[in-house]
Amino acid sequence: MINVRSFFRTPDGEFVAVDEFDGALDDLDYIEGAIELEVDGKPMLGKAEWDYVDELWFYISDMVREMRSTGEAMTDFPDQPITLSFRRIDRVGRVRISCDFGVSHERRDAVVREEELLDALRRSGSLFFEKMAILAPGHSKGYADAVERLQG
Repeated sequence: MINVRSFFRTPDGEFVAVDEFDGALDDLDYIEGAIELEVDGKPMLGKAEWDYVDELWFYISDMVREMRSTGEAMTDFPDQPITLSFRRIDRVGRVRISCDFGVSHERRDAVVREEELLDALRRSGSLFFEKMAILAPGHSKGYADAVERLQG
C-alpha cells in the first residue's frame, strides 16, 4: 500500500496536513512543507525532508507525466540535496522508487506497482493543488495545469 500526504510547515516549525489547514500562508513565494511517501509502512520521504512543498509538487507532477511516456523520471528537491526517482523495472508494471539523500549518502528504495504509485500521486497532488488554488487564487491556472499533468 502506498500512502502520500502533504503538509505545510508553520512559522514555528510545526507541520499541518494540507487537508486540515485552515489558515493563510505567510509567503506565497516560499511555501515550506513536506510530502510523506510511505510504501507498505516503510517511510520513503517524511517531514524531516521538508522543503518548498509547492515547487516539489510541481516537479512531481512533471515526473508523473514523464514516467508515463518514458518509463522513468527523476527530480531534485528545490532546496535540499535529495533526489527522487522512479524507474520502470519490468513489463508487468513494477517501478523502483529511489530517494537519495546527498549529505548522508542514505538511499531508500522500494518496488511498487506503477499504477498504484501514479494513482496515489494523482490523488494527493490533486488535493494539494486544489487547496493551493483556494489559498492563492491568483496562481490557480498554474495549479490547474499541474493537476492536468498529474491526471494525464
